[in-house]
Amino acid sequence: MNRDDIIRMAREAATEDGSVNRDDGKDVVLYAAKTTRFLERFAALVAAAERERLKQSIRHSLTIGPKTIQTRVYFGEEEVSIVKMPIEEVVAAEREACADICDQHASVEGIAQRCADAIRARSRHEQG
Repeated sequence: MNRDDIIRMAREAATEDGSVNRDDGKDVVLYAAKTTRFLERFAALVAAAERERLKQSIRHSLTIGPKTIQTRVYFGEEEVSIVKMPIEEVVAAEREACADICDQHASVEGIAQRCADAIRARSRHEQG
């Protein structure tokens, strides 16, 4: 974000807050800066521009190997995070999350409970 971007956002906030309706742009920002509506609108525009800039700067990669899953997060060209987990842990966590969802839908008939038990039994069987 450069000086021109900030001036453009200030002018946009000044005209959109309804306090100023001048087309020449002169003194619009100075007048509008005295209003709370302008400051809120300007802050929202700056925040939105910064979120967009960050969104375009962040990327990630996911690598699934024979025994591990690895996620890498980059900010620009700099690697800022690496998460590496054994596949067994990822599968176990996902199964438990599924079983928990079944538990949340428990009924008198016990269908959801039997599903949750079956999911957990599969994990226990593979462990051992």
